[in-house]
Amino acid sequence: MTTYRSNQPASIQTPSMSLKTMGLSNTLYFSMEFTYTKVQKKGFVNKFKKNKHPMDIDVACLLFDYNKECIEKIWYKKLRDSSEAIRHNGDDLHGHRPNKIIDNLDLRKDLEQIELRLNKLKTDVQQIVLIVSSYTGDALAKVKNGKINLDDENANQAMTSIFSNLPNDCHTLWVATIKRANNDWLFEEIKKPIDSFDPKSLEKVVQEISKKLT
Repeated sequence: MTTYRSNQPASIQTPSMSLKTMGLSNTLYFSMEFTYTKVQKKGFVNKFKKNKHPMDIDVACLLFDYNKECIEKIWYKKLRDSSEAIRHNGDDLHGHRPNKIIDNLDLRKDLEQIELRLNKLKTDVQQIVLIVSSYTGDALAKVKNGKINLDDENANQAMTSIFSNLPNDCHTLWVATIKRANNDWLFEEIKKPIDSFDPKSLEKVVQEISKKLT
């Protein structure tokens, strides 16, 4: 198994590398896992009553064309793109529950995963943006044992990162970008917090990212 990057600090953009150079195949898995975490609800009354809610963390994939226009979103509301090359395994609301009896193998399972079959994507897809976000708007760093990974089908790892390294105000993270490059794809680890918060449509997040694409 090949590992290229691990736990880089947030907001550090690394140089792009081709998947071939990294020894990765064109079938990738963007995945996320965390342990069931309850946090304080916002608002004075909730703080006074010590009301809490479970965190809900989501992964998503945004497809952009040559004009940097988002042509498709693959997330919990739409699990596949039109070519079915990008496949989301579905929304996991609250993570691994500590009181649930599961074996060690289950503890290593990814709660949410997006499979990317790059060779099957339509030719108008130029860039793929991978993001992770907190549906409840709570900081990603608050979730217990939170981690994101990007691996290929042979378990070669492009990156891994733990949420506890993120800024305390980061609720949405631009994880990485994968760009089309002739007969190859370029991987670029971004890890930039996104200011926009729009969990029900992602439109504001898309607008902010599209302005920053190169």
